[in-house]
Amino acid sequence: CCVLFMKVFHLIAQIRVTHMFEIGVPRLIVNIKLMTLMLVLLGCDFMALNIFYGLASKSSTFYTWVLFEALTMVALMVVALTKYVIHLIDLRLENGWPSKSANLFYVDLFGDVITMTIFLFFMLTFFLQNPQRLPIYLLADIVQVARQLAQRLGSFRKYRKIVSNIDQRFADATPEEVESADTCIICRDKLWEGS
Repeated sequence: CCVLFMKVFHLIAQIRVTHMFEIGVPRLIVNIKLMTLMLVLLGCDFMALNIFYGLASKSSTFYTWVLFEALTMVALMVVALTKYVIHLIDLRLENGWPSKSANLFYVDLFGDVITMTIFLFFMLTFFLQNPQRLPIYLLADIVQVARQLAQRLGSFRKYRKIVSNIDQRFADATPEEVESADTCIICRDKLWEGS
């Protein structure tokens, strides 16, 4: 019951971080509340890791499950905190952070890889502890994370292909072009010689 309670609050914090900056600049009190919630959740996660690491043993697969749930929630909260910091950096910069979306993409990709690794390691550990009681219900989570990871890798592959195509089709900017226009028409990035 407590694990479900914690998971709900982790998901609320993650969704809040994802959607908070889409509607405008949040007030200071909202930022303080969200940061406090995320830090309290992260503290509870580390406390659970500390407690259940000692209790997880060969005889009790329940404590192993709780340990890995806490580890998954730590990974989720670290990703949410990193995304939150990226959003704050973007707000503080005068013209925004040009590579914000790429950084958010890499954070999500890293989070998916870590989550997938945790799930697979959990399945292996659970199988070694008690092979006749393998948690089949966890396969749904593994499939969901694997699907997200495959979509992100596909998006990354398409992005690299488009960038390569643009680099091949269009010539580098000359010094005269850099002087006449300071922004690229195609990618909206700042022009510099050779870009």
